[in-house]
Amino acid sequence: MLGVKRLVPMASPDYAITVYNPQQVPNLVSIFAMYPDVKFDIMIADPLFSHQFTVVAKNYQNVFLNSYWWYSMYPEIIRSYLKLRLQMLPYSKIGGFFSDAYVVEWVYGKAALAKKELAYVLAEMVHLDYIDRDTAIDIAKTVLNENAAKLYKI
Repeated sequence: MLGVKRLVPMASPDYAITVYNPQQVPNLVSIFAMYPDVKFDIMIADPLFSHQFTVVAKNYQNVFLNSYWWYSMYPEIIRSYLKLRLQMLPYSKIGGFFSDAYVVEWVYGKAALAKKELAYVLAEMVHLDYIDRDTAIDIAKTVLNENAAKLYKI
């Protein structure tokens, strides 16, 4: 998870803040280049990383973008990530949902929100004639299920 710092002084151990460190991108790109046969599934917490890592995923065959972490689990942020990713990447490189939640009810709610926002973005793309309905359905199936199955061989 990129853009997160835990153990904030005087806070509960579970609290975290988002931290933007632009050096993370070039540091990680050198690792992606060094290990072209390893698949890297990236999840970002800070929207400031969104465009940078979308460009990285576009340029590196072994880099994939997945889901939305804690402070990014809000409709507008999810939509902005999805719009950018769907415009710049083949949808085979986009994961629809991942969660590290430790309460099952949170997983359900987050998954429902991720599906709803994907449907919203795809409906908007259909309405604006960027894609047709059949393509939207194919994207949804691929992003929500098939990509994870292929990436993790499950």
